[in-house]
Amino acid sequence: MSRGMHRVLWLLAVATLVAGAYWAGQLLRARGWAGATAWADEEEEAAVTVSARAERVIEGGEEKGMVYLNDKALFTVETTAGGLTGYERSIVVAKRVNDALAAGAMPEDFTAGVVQGLNVVLWKDRPLITVDDAQAQALGKPRPEVAEEWAASLRTALRQVLGLPEPAPPEPTQPTEGGEPATPSEAAE
Repeated sequence: MSRGMHRVLWLLAVATLVAGAYWAGQLLRARGWAGATAWADEEEEAAVTVSARAERVIEGGEEKGMVYLNDKALFTVETTAGGLTGYERSIVVAKRVNDALAAGAMPEDFTAGVVQGLNVVLWKDRPLITVDDAQAQALGKPRPEVAEEWAASLRTALRQVLGLPEPAPPEPTQPTEGGEPATPSEAAE
């Protein structure tokens, strides 16, 4: 056989192996036998991208900032604090939320709390934003209520974006003989 003929046969053998591997992969995939990493490209396409952003809003000559998680509006920062306008504060919040998301934050990680006597929205133990008196007055609500609403908004939006279910409501408790509410384990007894 000539050298050219050997090359043709060799290329034909390689092409046959490649085609066989392709069809074997298709069969494995159809049967659900392929490993999780075998189709990484499809998983990347299905991955959910989550990011926070700030949007500038001018109302009544005042610069405010709306904080979004993807396309879901979370809350509006209406007041200045620490020398920053509402919009500048919303930029800081969006960056902090993005940092939390990059670190693997889950909805339950966002809570309302008190740090050094100030109501804040927290990611784990790190403040995202302070709810001061001016902000609470602008919304006509107490500071703790605003902080809890903002934290709840973050939790809800993140659950929606990630496709996670809402948490189960707490179990109702039955009063004990003394009139005090029972714990769920006492109520079950």
